[in-house]
Amino acid sequence: MYQQENDGVAIINVRFSEWSFYDIVFYIITILGCSLRLWSFYTLREYFTFNVTILKNHKLVDTGPYALLIHPSYTAIMLMTPIVLYVTYQLHYYIPIYSPVDFSFFVYSWYTYAAWAFIYLYLGRHRVLGEEKVLKQRFGKEWDLYSKQRKRFIPYLF
Repeated sequence: MYQQENDGVAIINVRFSEWSFYDIVFYIITILGCSLRLWSFYTLREYFTFNVTILKNHKLVDTGPYALLIHPSYTAIMLMTPIVLYVTYQLHYYIPIYSPVDFSFFVYSWYTYAAWAFIYLYLGRHRVLGEEKVLKQRFGKEWDLYSKQRKRFIPYLF
């Protein structure tokens, strides 16, 4: 096995050979998020697309995770996102080795995470409102009733 070095100095990160409480929590949340996203795709079946699309025979789905939430797939993405930030932060030791430019200041900075969160929330909000507008145009009062009976992202809360 090869040892990672930076200017001849060994980079030994024992962190990757141990499991912490946070590792376990983040991975469990990620598995739940992945499972929810796949369940959402499976429940939608032929109505699932990555682009906002209304099919000729389109119906509002009210089974599976859609019985409680309007956007369970986006809830799943929110559950999966923290692991990306967590693992990225854990890998900051290796940035100087593989990058000609030291980008570690991005990884160390909470401003970077705040910027990503802002971009993610802005784009997510835009996508959600766009989907809801299209569904409202297509289903009218049926959409109004459907959306009043469920929360957007968190069952019984939000």
